[in-house]
Amino acid sequence: MLIENPAREIDCEITFKVDGSSLNVTVTPAYCASCRNQVDGFFHYQRANYGQVGTISCNHCGMEIHCTNRDSSQDAIFMIPEIYTEKWSYVGDDHLRSLVEIDFQDLYQINSRTLMELEKLLQEALGEANFLSAFDQEEIELLALVEQTCTALNITELPNENIITDERFHQLPANVNKWLNLLQVLTIIK
Repeated sequence: MLIENPAREIDCEITFKVDGSSLNVTVTPAYCASCRNQVDGFFHYQRANYGQVGTISCNHCGMEIHCTNRDSSQDAIFMIPEIYTEKWSYVGDDHLRSLVEIDFQDLYQINSRTLMELEKLLQEALGEANFLSAFDQEEIELLALVEQTCTALNITELPNENIITDERFHQLPANVNKWLNLLQVLTIIK
């Protein structure tokens, strides 16, 4: 289920394997395809039941947004307005235009490219190979990686900028912004 919980978004973990696979996101923004706005607040993204995650009401237009996933992972979520949930209520491409996919590897920049660039940068800066190899078989918690990277590189303070990675979302969760600010400081993203 998706439960609105904006005050505790920082407590929601984001974990992944070093290669960027097995991404497990537990906090998500929501987007309404009906009025084309980001829904206020963030939502705790819990396991789905046969791909059915739950519903969110858009605070802008009141439309109910149905959320689904691939049922086997939490690396993406799909949102569609209630008027499109009946297969007979749309015509042609209207359905595809109204389906909102949130791919967390892209939105949160937790993917093999950014992780490889981080590893390369750490190797050059520290003179040691495989900084991330300690996590090889385990899942990495995003905030732990941010803290360990800052410690290793003597970064005492990160900016607190709101970084936009997708024009649909004007705000991302605080723990994701810490990660994105680190990537920006290290010039892995611009």
